[in-house]
Amino acid sequence: YANTCRVLLEHISDTVQVRTFFGCVISAEPVAEYLIEVVTPECIDTSFYKLNADERSVLDSVLLYRPQLQLEARAELLARLAPAERHYARVKQIASEEPAPEALPALARFQKSNDVPFIRAILRKNEDRSVCYAIRAVRENPDTAFLQDLLSLFEAEWGHRSYNYQKWRNLYQALARYPCSQTLSLFNRTLDCRDEFRKEILGMFLGVALAKYPNSLYDSLRMRIAQDKALQKDVAEELGSETAT
Repeated sequence: YANTCRVLLEHISDTVQVRTFFGCVISAEPVAEYLIEVVTPECIDTSFYKLNADERSVLDSVLLYRPQLQLEARAELLARLAPAERHYARVKQIASEEPAPEALPALARFQKSNDVPFIRAILRKNEDRSVCYAIRAVRENPDTAFLQDLLSLFEAEWGHRSYNYQKWRNLYQALARYPCSQTLSLFNRTLDCRDEFRKEILGMFLGVALAKYPNSLYDSLRMRIAQDKALQKDVAEELGSETAT
């Protein structure tokens, strides 16, 4: 067990696939990803050796500073990374030079005005994977410069017949960070929608957003959602699933 951390670090760039079986489900992932899961508390076999705080700090440093690591573990680290100034240059590098859009929310937590144009450019390109992370970045730092971009994204998505659930989920939460007449109008439109399926799905995402980012301006909306028992149940279940993940 004493060499577990060393073995893990030696294989951090190992892309050989490991196959695992859970009942009748077969999955595959890189060696490094599997080893990290094994030594992380509450993951896989809890009787196996788990990294202590110092070892976890070393691993996090390697995940952050080793170039071009395409690991879910790095994305999870970026998702929880506190905006310590010593990490700013590296986070900006990951977001802009690799580029890895999952670094955008971490970058936004630093709340630096010089990063606003960079994030706005990604919002305006509206490329599915990148824009979802850019919207999350706005949620982390709701600078006034982003509002018009979010409003434009909302109108663009509203015009589509198909649903990008991840984009809608993030979009409502980002918009909820801007309590104003414009967002209130969009949210009322959601609950007034005559398309029952659209109202059900988008109303759920709206309810989650208002629960996470409450404001007195939205009290009437929260009351409307509370009066719709089916919608209220969907909101509660969605909030529960977000907490679980």
